Amino acid sequence: MFPVLIFVYYRLSKKEESEMIILFGDEYKRYMERMPMFIPRLGTKA
Repeated sequence: MFPVLIFVYYRLSKKEESEMIILFGDEYKRYMERMPMFIPRLGTKA
């Protein structure tokens, strides 16, 4: 069951990500370059 939940969560996040790109454009793409998708990097400044 856990792998299914991870898969569904990943697909949802990709859908939301594409909606954010439509809404915010290049600004959100620059944000995506700096920030990881799920787990934040420790010890680095954004």
